[in-house]
Amino acid sequence: MRLPLLLAAAVTMTAGCGDAREESLPPVPPVLIYRDELPFGDAVSARLTRASNAVRDILEPHWGRLEGRIYLLPADARDGFVRQISAHPPAGWTLDPETPPLPADATLMSYRKKDRIFAFLLVSGVPGEYLPVEILHN
Repeated sequence: MRLPLLLAAAVTMTAGCGDAREESLPPVPPVLIYRDELPFGDAVSARLTRASNAVRDILEPHWGRLEGRIYLLPADARDGFVRQISAHPPAGWTLDPETPPLPADATLMSYRKKDRIFAFLLVSGVPGEYLPVEILHN
């Protein structure tokens, strides 16, 4: 009888800790759209994967394993989005001045806060109405 109670308490405590960690992240900008199915073909997916792998290879040794989720950015909102995230870091976060070398069509903007990193990886030059943006964080 004690084991189920201990397990339930452990699961509750673990879930609570995970939720608190997620809450400490900046909000996703409202211009970004999440969809289960991405409207990109193999070529764009390959470019995004190469850029994501390059970023992870550089950041993960220092920041630890990064979680990621891909969003859609309307192509006509690209310049405003880059200006916004460059000029206005979320409260308590600072813009990371270090930009690792990436493929030519990729842009990385990241914020730091103590032992946390929150980054936007944008792949440009994609045909169609949306650009992929991967949000990465530890």
